[in-house]
Amino acid sequence: MAAVLAATPLRAEVLQTDFEAGFGPWVPLFSGTWEIQQQGSNHIAALTVAGADRPPVRRPRAYLFLAGHSWTDCVLTVRAKTVEPVATTPRDVVLIFGYADDTHYYYAHISSKADAVHSVIMKVAGTQRATIHLEANPSPALDGNWQTIRVEHAAAGTIRVFVDNLVTPRLTANDTTYPAGALAFGSFDDRAQFDDVVISGTDIPATAPTAKLEKNGEHELILSYPTRKGLTYQLFSGSGLPTLTPVTPPTPGLGGVETHHVILAEAPRRFFQVTVSHPLLAQP
Repeated sequence: MAAVLAATPLRAEVLQTDFEAGFGPWVPLFSGTWEIQQQGSNHIAALTVAGADRPPVRRPRAYLFLAGHSWTDCVLTVRAKTVEPVATTPRDVVLIFGYADDTHYYYAHISSKADAVHSVIMKVAGTQRATIHLEANPSPALDGNWQTIRVEHAAAGTIRVFVDNLVTPRLTANDTTYPAGALAFGSFDDRAQFDDVVISGTDIPATAPTAKLEKNGEHELILSYPTRKGLTYQLFSGSGLPTLTPVTPPTPGLGGVETHHVILAEAPRRFFQVTVSHPLLAQP
């Protein structure tokens, strides 16, 4: 059996947002409160109310999400400022990358504190999370001023995080679990301000795969289609095209071939549809 992705070229792109015309393409998570604020002649995105904890795993509680894109071999640069007082030692901002869904992604945690969960690169994987940075004792970097924070994320696994000094990274990692995905920024559990977001990298189009339907013996069909990490897939089925219903929930691609078995006695006449989208923002 042969199954291949449609040969749509990847697009190298640059996307910039300065919030002078509002949030632009950035969509807030339902947790936390965001607003556009004016500072002199400049406008910024402000997280004015921190988000709430959301099971099943501890992860950033409020962020702005770039919908409709999936990036690989990318660089995300943001100017950020915490507005929490110095007494709030673990105050933070976060940059999220390699986002497959609400519980599968990386985040760079930039904080005024450094320990097992502050000033780290974290991988969120379902109900678990784990630090993946290579540095044994990273130093805190958040100082209460406007700071330039950059994440470089290569599909081959190299991750580098910079704060102000854009030559020498503060945090590094090597992990290939999420080679592509959506991007976001915000805070784990604090208030913060953001401006001048710049993204460069390869934007993956949500191209429908070539699906194969083959007979397996006398009583079964096998539907198969390839998936790509960084995209989301959903299978629909029904007895007629206007009445297709979901067979699976929206599911991040694993980079292999997805297969589904269809018993002919249960579905003598059946239509199938595979939809493909970019990673989806979590809903309440």
